[in-house]
Amino acid sequence: MKLPNWQHHSKKEAKRTLKPQALRQAKKRRAALKAKLLASTVALVGFASPAQAVTWGEFWEPFKSDHHHHYHHAPRPRPMCEQREYREVRDYRGRFVEYYYETVMVPCHRKYRDHHH
Repeated sequence: MKLPNWQHHSKKEAKRTLKPQALRQAKKRRAALKAKLLASTVALVGFASPAQAVTWGEFWEPFKSDHHHHYHHAPRPRPMCEQREYREVRDYRGRFVEYYYETVMVPCHRKYRDHHH
């Protein structure tokens, strides 16, 4: 049997292929195992009585401690606004040649700032 070059040089082991009859048997075994596991979990749940139920407080008791975790979150990015800025072009002697307006992004400012900090 000729193998393609990529398969020949692959480090992976070839996937196992089952004949149709073996495949059907494997599916039946898997289904039987799933049914058995499902039946055992249902039986376990059935045995648990409400008298053994744990309250929310009892559940969290082992995790309680006196120290607190302080998580430092990154500040939210400030909203940015477009602003037109005046620019001048000068020659090598510093003489005015031309001007233009450039659109730049700057942090937006509130119209009415709250001045009492």
